[in-house]
Amino acid sequence: MKKITLLLSFLCLGFANQQLTAQNFSDHAKAEIAKNNYLPALDELTTFLEANPNNEILLTYRANFYAKAGQNEKAIADATQVMLLNPKSTHGLITLGTAKMALGKTQEGVESLNQALAIQPNLKPALILRSKAYFKLNQPEKSLADLSFLIKDDPKILEAYVYRGQLYTAMKQLDSAKADYQFILNQAVVGDKYHSAATDKLKEVLQKEAAAKAALTEKATDDAYAKKLTDQVTSLSKEVNETTVRLTKMLTESTTEINRFIQKNDAIPKTDWQGKAQLFQEINPRIKTYLTNLQKERTYLAGKEAYRGLMTNIEGSISAMNLIIERTSPYAARRQQFVETVNAMDAAITVDFKNMLATQKSKQETTFEQQKKQSLAKTQELLISINQSREALLKLDATKYREQDESKITKLLADYTKTLANINGIVY
Repeated sequence: MKKITLLLSFLCLGFANQQLTAQNFSDHAKAEIAKNNYLPALDELTTFLEANPNNEILLTYRANFYAKAGQNEKAIADATQVMLLNPKSTHGLITLGTAKMALGKTQEGVESLNQALAIQPNLKPALILRSKAYFKLNQPEKSLADLSFLIKDDPKILEAYVYRGQLYTAMKQLDSAKADYQFILNQAVVGDKYHSAATDKLKEVLQKEAAAKAALTEKATDDAYAKKLTDQVTSLSKEVNETTVRLTKMLTESTTEINRFIQKNDAIPKTDWQGKAQLFQEINPRIKTYLTNLQKERTYLAGKEAYRGLMTNIEGSISAMNLIIERTSPYAARRQQFVETVNAMDAAITVDFKNMLATQKSKQETTFEQQKKQSLAKTQELLISINQSREALLKLDATKYREQDESKITKLLADYTKTLANINGIVY
């Protein structure tokens, strides 16, 4: 009845300002509001608003009733209109927050409540609603802060104690929850809603405490089992720690070795194949040793859940090492020598060929014949070198003598054989 009286007094004030009277709100609508049925009142408010579409009070109440009736989209529409009429309407902001949260837009609801609290920091409904929203957003500390602020501002606001007790219970701070419920029991009238709620909630807390103690007691009855389990866990933890330290050291050392190789390799010019071959010869066996040790560790740890993270690092390191080993093998070094030799000899042949053409053009017969002979000799020498490289690569490691390398060498032989014929065909 108190709620209806407050509502009517508020409506009277609003209606008076808009040239309406409280009698325009029917007894039937008032009676239905008391039963939490807001539809008759909504119909009447809609009728009032037809004549007064920008009446802030009527829009505020209709937005509120829409929210209570579960018509949240309509509530948001009316509340938004209220905010256009009065940007500082805390009632409009609270209704916006309530409706948005009811639609699952909890964060947006919090933002509306934040605006209301910026206008009136100790606004009870906004603080309680925001506290509930924070809990839904899994931010219990913020939820607790709102309730504690409200209680500090008004130590006798029992509703806040009810919610804070529930929050403490969810956070497993049972002693704090009991203290809040006990405060309510000391302050509330026996039989009222706060006293009844505190009584029920306190029983729940005491039951949770009893269950927790029973669980601890049951667990403690088998001391031998508990000790055995503890010893097993300790032993496993020790093994995991020792293995982790050992493998971390191994992975760190191997990574350092690989990085050192990369730096040295980058510092050696591409044309210095002897220097690279020497570096490959040094690094290859060391990386193979690391690889062998890591493969042993992988076999030992396979299928053990506790080492899943380490296994991922081991697999990555093994892949990197296999790549380094492949790229630093004797085959890789000899192949690089072959490439550098061909490039160098090709460059020399190209220079001689250009000189020969220039001599031919300038009618220097003797010099032309010498240069032609020199070009033919160098091209033949290059063909011999390519064939020797092919044989050397096959001997070193047939499995690494890939089809693509064989195809490239065959093409080179064909190209330089053709070059040899072309040079032979040039006459003075």
